[in-house]
Amino acid sequence: MSRAGKKKPSGARKQKENHRRASKDPAANRKSSGASAAGMANRAESGPSDSDFWAHGSDAEADLGQARRSESEYQLEFQNVRRTYGSGEATVHALRGISFGVRRGEFVSLMGPSGSGKSTTMNILGCLDKATSGTYLFQSVATDSLDRNELALLRRNHIGFVFQGFNLLSRTSALENVELPLIYRGENSQERKDRSLRALQMVGLSGREKHTPAELSGGQQQRVAVARAIVTDPDIILADEPTGNLDTERSHEIMQLLRELNQERNITIILVTHEPDMAAYADRSIHFMDGAIA
Repeated sequence: MSRAGKKKPSGARKQKENHRRASKDPAANRKSSGASAAGMANRAESGPSDSDFWAHGSDAEADLGQARRSESEYQLEFQNVRRTYGSGEATVHALRGISFGVRRGEFVSLMGPSGSGKSTTMNILGCLDKATSGTYLFQSVATDSLDRNELALLRRNHIGFVFQGFNLLSRTSALENVELPLIYRGENSQERKDRSLRALQMVGLSGREKHTPAELSGGQQQRVAVARAIVTDPDIILADEPTGNLDTERSHEIMQLLRELNQERNITIILVTHEPDMAAYADRSIHFMDGAIA
């Protein structure tokens, strides 16, 4: 929105406005952290950056700099990824050089016993952790080339998360919980409300918008969590044991909902589960054992 003709903000208001702009614009973040004017000019002359893609979506994907791209037939791809924690005798090899790919629109389950590496894989897929070695390509971009701001924009604009524990704010309504990702994106209040109401309608919770988590069943709380994951229109949903706290009937309701989102909106879904009957909703399963793909 143009600010022409309006009084220039000052003091605390100006600081707040600058912070809001910086949170949406990775280039501004770099400038504030000390990037030179010459460096900024060079980036401007070279065309849209990877940051533009993370910030603005797939329209800029074709313009990504080739230096940071590696063509892949997959939307998500692990290439010989290893993840090691600790050192010496305390070293834990969580992932031992795994490779796999997920195509756009697939529904894939990750299965295996506790400690097999599937949760570590999910954390790296969601850019919550980084590989010790190897390459993780997100839509052909090597994520190890991205800085913290770019990774945050990637998560904010392209990935929706669904957790076993719902992770809802207990004193806020279903509508307000769903609005949270849009607040971080700087959407105005009316846009947040409209999009959140649509998301709640999609997961079958129309009429429950004002209910707090304590006023909802476990299945309904997880539906709120799914609505929160899809309100940003993500390319990918990462669901980590989303039925772990639900009874059998509610579990199948949530899995059917995820399947419908996959089929009707072409959202790629990665599911972590121990349960074969939940994994059966996926197109295929990847089995883990001792940090490797079995």
